[in-house]
Amino acid sequence: MYSNQPQMMSFIKLCLFSICLLTASLAVGQTDSTKASRRAEKEDRPPSAFWERTRFGGNFALQLGFNTFIDVSPTLTHIVSDKLQVGGGVTFMYVRFTAFNPFTGAQVRQPGNAIFGGRVFTRFFPVSALPQIFLQGELESLNVLYPRYNAATGDFDRVRGFVPGAFIGGGYFQGVSNRSGFTLSVLYNLLYEQNRLRSPYGSPWVIRAGFQL
Repeated sequence: MYSNQPQMMSFIKLCLFSICLLTASLAVGQTDSTKASRRAEKEDRPPSAFWERTRFGGNFALQLGFNTFIDVSPTLTHIVSDKLQVGGGVTFMYVRFTAFNPFTGAQVRQPGNAIFGGRVFTRFFPVSALPQIFLQGELESLNVLYPRYNAATGDFDRVRGFVPGAFIGGGYFQGVSNRSGFTLSVLYNLLYEQNRLRSPYGSPWVIRAGFQL
């Protein structure tokens, strides 16, 4: 009567083990299915509206030789509306000029000036019929080397400090695609006269050419 009890117990254990294995397999399969669903949903999700309306761009210039001028100024511009854009960026410039001695006529190589800083700006497109034309206001602060008179020595020392700039003007945007294009702006520095000896610009008028992606 009890001769089949060990076989029966083995059969029950085998059934329990099979049930546990099947349950674990179903759980793993359900987890993988959930992960795949979440992954597919994430891939189909549209990008953030903020970054969809944000453009990368900047001004890049290079001049070598008699005078050296290097400008690397990346920017980010956010499109608030069809008429308004706001943005900011960082500026890295290196300037070195060659001057002439008026008495000897010899060339005088000026020391190089490494410049860095940042700026924020606003662009307004006032005329819907001319969507390429914009007005621009900009605030800038650049760290530069500039001459400062030393009363103790009677000479000029080169010191480093921040020079502010406040620009107004306008420009033209030439689109290439829905997201990219080129910009050309003409700006006037309202603070140039009071910072003329420290300003890295040789004139209150500044012309910038750049791109936007």
